Amino acid sequence: MSNNTRSDYYAYVQNMAQELWDSALEVFTCKSFPGEDIEWPDASDVRCTVDDQALNERVDGSYWVVYTHAARACLMYSDNDELYFEEYGSVEVASWASLFCAAAYMALMADVHEELTNLENSHPDENPATHEQGASA
Repeated sequence: MSNNTRSDYYAYVQNMAQELWDSALEVFTCKSFPGEDIEWPDASDVRCTVDDQALNERVDGSYWVVYTHAARACLMYSDNDELYFEEYGSVEVASWASLFCAAAYMALMADVHEELTNLENSHPDENPATHEQGASA
């Protein structure tokens, strides 16, 4: 990712959110047994199952946070670029690099949370095992 663009960044955000969403869905899939009649979760149940620790680890180790040039790009592309300063105000930092990375972490985290909300709002209740919509109805 040497030539970072806004579309690269948001494709990364969408991909991360989708992978976390799919992992949360797997939790429900693994709890069901063949032939078992279960009530399938709605989208808000899936959202609540997203693993916050996995999200933190993915964001913390992300290219967009770890590398200073990418962290600067993250802050240029993110709609949440001022979140760090809104949260902490004016702070003293050891270096610009550490400030960029810390601010990028918060911006990326907020962007992924927003994308998870978009997924929650756009997914009908769907059982991926049968691909039937409204399985919980």
